Amino acid sequence: MAAHRNFTVTLTNVSGHDLETYADDRIAIQHAVDGEWRPTVGVADDHEWSDRTTTHEPGDETAWEIDVSVSEPVLGTYEFCTMPTPGDYRAVFWGFPHGPDSDPLALATEFEIIEPEDDDEESR
Repeated sequence: MAAHRNFTVTLTNVSGHDLETYADDRIAIQHAVDGEWRPTVGVADDHEWSDRTTTHEPGDETAWEIDVSVSEPVLGTYEFCTMPTPGDYRAVFWGFPHGPDSDPLALATEFEIIEPEDDDEESR
């Protein structure tokens, strides 16, 4: 993906049964820096999340459009921790309910932001 472009994160229930997730958008975009994943898009530490859940039937999709060309992402409670630069990233979804004695379940997928091609520069 070229820097300064929109991208979409899509979560699809590919299981054969209903899955429950929290109803609010619980995603993060992280950048690999010196062997660690660091937040690029996230929420403030003191953000209060809802306990409301929603059920996803097999085949249901949820998608989030992220615009990395502006100073604020389009998801209301999210903000840039750092501006995206070329490198390795991952989108993390951590909206699965879990018990008080268990660790949260998260799903992640990696992607790369690259420098735009010369003809990409002209199209902006």
